[in-house]
Amino acid sequence: MFLKRITLSGFKSFADAVDFDFGPGVTCVVGPNGCGKSNILDAFKWVLGEQSAKSLRGRQMLDMIFNGSSTRKSSGMARVDLIFDNADRKLPLDAAEISVTRKLYRSGESEYLINNQPSRLKDIREIFLDTGIGTEAYSVIEQGKVDALLRSSPGERRVIFEEAAGISRYKARRKEAQRRLERTEQNLLRVADVMDELEKRLRSVKLAAGKARNFQEYDQRLRELRSERSLADYHRLTEQVSRQSAEVDALTDRVTGLRTQIAQRETEETSLTAQLDALSAQVSATENELVRAQSGMTAQEERETAAAQRIEEQRGLRGRLSDRLAADEARLAAARGELEEKHAEGARLQEETHALHARVDGLLAEDQALARRLAEAQAALEDEKAGIVELMRRTAQVHNEILSLNRHRESLSGQKEKLEARHATILTELAERVGRQGEVRARIDEIECLIAAEQERLEAKRAEAERIGGLLSELTEHLARVRDERTSQISRLEVLREMERRMEGVGQGVRSLLERKRDEADPGPLSEIRGLVADVFETDVEHAPVIEAALADWVQCLVIADSRRFLSDPEFVAALSGGVSAVGLDRLPPVINAGTFAAQPGYVACALDWVRYADEMTHLARHLLAKTIVVETLDDAFTLAAEDVGGHRFVTRAGEVVEPDGRVRIRHALNGGGLISRKSEMREIEQRLAEFADRVAQIEDQLNRTQAESRHVADVQQQLRSSLYDANTARVEARAALQNIEEAVRRLTHEQPLLEGEVVQLQHQMDEAARQTAERDEALRSMSGENAERERRVEAHQAKIDAIVEERTRLQEGLTQARVELGQLGERRKQTADAINALRRVVHELETSATGCRAEIDQAEARIADAETARQAAKEAVEALRVETARLQAESLSLRQQRETLRGDLEVTTDAVRTLRAEQESAERSLHETQMMLAQTQVRRDELIVRTREELRIDLAERYASYEYAEKDWTAVESEIDELRRKIERLGNVNLDAITELAELEQRQTFLTTQRKDLEESIRQLKDLIDRLNAESRERFEKTFIEVRENFRTLFRKLFGGGRADIQLENAEDILESGVEIVAQPPGKELQSITLMSGGEKTMTAIALVMSIFKSRPSPCAFLDEVDAALDEANNERFNRIVQEFTSLSQFIVITHSKRTMSVADVMYGITMQEPGVSTRVSVKFEQAAGAA
Repeated sequence: MFLKRITLSGFKSFADAVDFDFGPGVTCVVGPNGCGKSNILDAFKWVLGEQSAKSLRGRQMLDMIFNGSSTRKSSGMARVDLIFDNADRKLPLDAAEISVTRKLYRSGESEYLINNQPSRLKDIREIFLDTGIGTEAYSVIEQGKVDALLRSSPGERRVIFEEAAGISRYKARRKEAQRRLERTEQNLLRVADVMDELEKRLRSVKLAAGKARNFQEYDQRLRELRSERSLADYHRLTEQVSRQSAEVDALTDRVTGLRTQIAQRETEETSLTAQLDALSAQVSATENELVRAQSGMTAQEERETAAAQRIEEQRGLRGRLSDRLAADEARLAAARGELEEKHAEGARLQEETHALHARVDGLLAEDQALARRLAEAQAALEDEKAGIVELMRRTAQVHNEILSLNRHRESLSGQKEKLEARHATILTELAERVGRQGEVRARIDEIECLIAAEQERLEAKRAEAERIGGLLSELTEHLARVRDERTSQISRLEVLREMERRMEGVGQGVRSLLERKRDEADPGPLSEIRGLVADVFETDVEHAPVIEAALADWVQCLVIADSRRFLSDPEFVAALSGGVSAVGLDRLPPVINAGTFAAQPGYVACALDWVRYADEMTHLARHLLAKTIVVETLDDAFTLAAEDVGGHRFVTRAGEVVEPDGRVRIRHALNGGGLISRKSEMREIEQRLAEFADRVAQIEDQLNRTQAESRHVADVQQQLRSSLYDANTARVEARAALQNIEEAVRRLTHEQPLLEGEVVQLQHQMDEAARQTAERDEALRSMSGENAERERRVEAHQAKIDAIVEERTRLQEGLTQARVELGQLGERRKQTADAINALRRVVHELETSATGCRAEIDQAEARIADAETARQAAKEAVEALRVETARLQAESLSLRQQRETLRGDLEVTTDAVRTLRAEQESAERSLHETQMMLAQTQVRRDELIVRTREELRIDLAERYASYEYAEKDWTAVESEIDELRRKIERLGNVNLDAITELAELEQRQTFLTTQRKDLEESIRQLKDLIDRLNAESRERFEKTFIEVRENFRTLFRKLFGGGRADIQLENAEDILESGVEIVAQPPGKELQSITLMSGGEKTMTAIALVMSIFKSRPSPCAFLDEVDAALDEANNERFNRIVQEFTSLSQFIVITHSKRTMSVADVMYGITMQEPGVSTRVSVKFEQAAGAA
C-alpha cells in the first residue's frame, strides 16, 4: 500500500484543482517561502480528521477555504482527495484503490467520503489504525515539531510506540470494553438495589393483598344489603309522591275556577275603564280648545299693539334719511372741483420726466468707455501677478525640498543614534538574560512544589465530597420514609372522616334524626339535640376502648337539652323509629359523691379523670362516669365490687365491666372500632400530621444545609482544579520563558554585527543629503532677483488703474444724482395719480349714498301703510275669539258631570275583583305548600337515587321497574350493615390496588432475576475480553519496543558517526501504561538531557527515532516538512543516505529548501505563485530529465 495521489481544490492557496502524483521513492516539494508548500501537508492531515485550526496554521476551520486574491473571488468550498493504492489489501476494504475525501463549505457544513460514499470521521480513523498514518502518527514530522517530539512527556511519546506496535486498535477495543464493563457493573448494582427494595415491597404487599380480598368480600355483601334497603326507601318515597301529586291536581282545579271568575269581572272592569278614559279624553280635548282660544285672543291683542309701535318707528326713520341726503349732495359738488385741479398737475410732471431721461442716457455712454479702458489695465496687471505667483510656487517647492532634505538628514541621524543605542542595549540585555536563566529555573521548581501540594488538597476534598454524598443519600431516604408514613396517616384520616360523615356505627334511628336536623331549615323539636354522648367526651387513644366499654350503649344516646320540648309533638314521637335512645340534660338526677379507691390494690384511675368535656356537660359526665372505676384485672374488679356499697361500676384495662347490679360484660369494645375510639384516633392522627410536618421541615432543612455544604466542597474542588490549571499554565509559561531567554541570547549575538554595517550606510546617506541641500540654496538666490523686477511692473499698472477708477467715480456720481431726481419726479407723479383715484372713489361713494337714501325713504313709506292694515285685522280677530271661548266653557262643565257617574260604577266592579283575588291567593298558597312537599319528597327520592348511584353504582329507577316490595325485618338488615361496616373499619387502611400490584411485583421479580443473571454473564465475558486484549497488547508492544530500541541504537551511531543512545520504559513492571524516556550522548560529549542538544542534534536524534520505528513497522508513506533546515552539509548528507536506505520500505514526501536533499529526489514538484495569492504546481521527474539529456 502507498499514497498514490493528492488532489486539492479550493484548499487554502490552491484555488484551482491541482493533482500531486506520488510513486515509490522520494518526492521533494520545493519553492520560495510563502508559496504554499506546507499546505500540501496540511491537506493530508485535514483529510485524516485534524480538528484543530491552529494545528493547520489557521484561526478557524473556514480559513481552509480559498479566501480570494486581488484578481480572484473566494471559493465556496474546500475539497481534498487522498488516493491510496490498496493492491495488497493492507487497508481493511476490498478495493484495489481507496479514495478518502473531505469537503468543507462556507456554511460550516463538512462531509467525509470513502470511495465517494458518505462516511464518518470515526470510520476513516478506524481504517488507518495501526498503519502509522494519522494526524499525530509517526509518519508525519512537521516543521518545528522535531523539537516537540523530544520535549514531549514520556506518556505522550508512548503514543508513537503504540501506533508502531499496532496496539492502538486493541487499546480502543479495551477502552470500549472497560466502559461497557463499568456500565454493566453499575447496572448490576442498580438491579440488586431494585431487587432488595422489591423483596421488601413484596412482603408488605402480600399482607395488604390479604386485607384487600377480605375488604372486597365485606364490601360486596354491604353493597347488596344497602341496595335492598335503598329500593325499599325508594318504594316508600314513590308512593308518597303519588299521594301528594293527587292533592296538587285538586288544588290546581280550584285555582283554575277562581281565575275564570276573576277574568269575567276584570272584563267588566276593563269596559268601564275604557268608557271612563274616552270621556276623560273628551274633557281634555274641550279644555285644550278653550286654552287655545284664550291664547289666540291674547296674541291678537299683542299684534295690534306691535303694529302701532312700527308706524311710529318708520316715521322717525323717514325724517333722518331726508337730512342725510341733503348733506351728501353738498359734499359731492366740492369733490368734483378738486378732481379737475389734480388732472392739470399730472400733465406738468410728465413733461419734466422726459427731459431727465435724455440726460441719464448721455452719462451712461461716457461710463462704458471708461470701463473698457479699466479692463485693459487690469488684464495687464493680472499677467504680471500670475508670473509672480508661479515664481513663488517654484520658490516654495525649492524650500520644501530643502526642508525635506534637512528632515531626512535628521531622520538618518536619529536612526544612527538609535542603532548605536541599540548596540549598547544588546550588550546590557545579553548580561541580563544570562542572569534571568537561574531565576526562571528556580521559579519552575517552586511551581512544581505548589502543584504537588494542591493535588494533595484536591484528593482530601474528593474524600470529603464522597462522605457528604453518602450523608445526602441517607437524608433523602429518611425524608422519603417520613413522607410515606405521613401519606399513610392522611389516608387513614380520610377514611375515618368519611366514616364520621356517614355516621357509620350509629343506629339507623339516631342517624335519621341527626340527618334530619342537619338537612331541614326549621328542625323544630330536633333543635334540642346536642349530639351523641360519644360527641361529649374526648380522651386519649389508649383510653378510648376502656371508656367505650364503660359507657356501652350510652355511646349512641342522643343528648337532649329540653326533654319536654323534644317530645311535645305526638306526631314527631310517633314517627321515631329504629330504637332511638336519648338522655335529657334537664332530667339528670343529682350525682352522689363517689367513694375513693385510690389506696386499694389494682386501682388505676377514675374513668372521669380520663376524659375531657365542655363545662355545660359536666353534670352529664359525672352522671355517666363519676362512679366508674378503672382497675387492672377482672379479679381486682370482683374484689373491689364485693366491698363496694356506693353502686360503682368497675372496668378493667382489657375492657371487662362489672356492673353495680352484678352483671359482667366481657371484652366489649377493645377492637378500637367504637365511636369514641374513632374520634380519638382522628385527633391523634391530626396531632401526628402536625408533628410530621415539623419533622419533614427539619429533615429538609438539614438536607438543604448538607446540599449547601456539598456545593461548597464542589466549589473548593473547582477552585483547586483552577489553581492546579493555573500552576500548570505557569509552569508551561516559565519553561517557555526559559526557551525565550535562550533564543534571545542567540538572536542578540547575531544582531550585533548587522547593526554596525547599518551605521556606516546611514553616514553615506547623510553626506548625499547635504550636497543636494547646497544646490537648492543657489537656485533660491536666482529666483529672488526675478521676483523684484516683476513687483516693479505690477506697481506701474496699479497706478494707471487707480487714475481710471477715480475719473469713473466722478462720472457715476453725476449719473446717480440724475437718477435720484428722476426717481423723485416719478414719486410725485404717483402721488398725483393716487389723489385723482381717491377723489374719483369719493365722488362715486357720495353718488351711491344719495341714491340709497332715496330708496330707503320710499321703503319707510310702504312699511307705514302695511302696519296700519295689520292693526285693523287684529281688532276684528279679538272679537271673534271672545264668542268661541264662552261656548267651550259650557261644554266642558257638562262632560265633567258624566265622568263622575262612570267612576262610581267602576269602584263597585273593582271591589268584586279584589275579593275573588283574595280567595285565589289562599288556594294558590295551599297549592304551593303541597307542591313544596311534593318537591321535597321528590328531592329526597332524587337524593336517594344520586347517593345510591354514587356510593353503590346502582340506578334505582331502572331496578325499580322490576321491583316487588316485600316486608322484611329491616332492623336485622340494619344490624348486619352496621356489623359489616365495623368489620371494614377494623381492617383499617385497605389498598385495593395491592392485589394487582402483587401480581405485577411477582412478574417484575422474575424479570429482574433473569436480568441479573444476564448482567453477571456479561461481566464475566467482558473481563475475559479485557484480559485477552491486555495479553495481546503487552506481547505486541514488548516485541516492537525491543526492535525499535535496537534500531535506535544502531541508527543513532550511524547518523552521528558514533556516540550512544537508548530508549527506556519509566516503569518496566507496567508495560501497558509506562512512558518512554530517551537518553542520548553524541560523540565527544557527556551524557545529557536531550532538551540541551543543539537544533541539528535534536533533528538528527528525532530522525533516528522515527526511522527506528519505520524500520520496525514501516508506514506506507511519510511526510517530512523542512526537518533538514537545522542540519549542516555533513549531517544533511547522512540524513539523505538514511532516507534512501528506507525507500524500499516506504515512500517519502519531503518539503525542503536543501539542494542536497533535492538531489536524492525521484520526483520534484515546484510550487510557485505566478498569480498573486494562488499556488500552482511545476513537476520534474529526474530520471526522465537525465534520459532526455
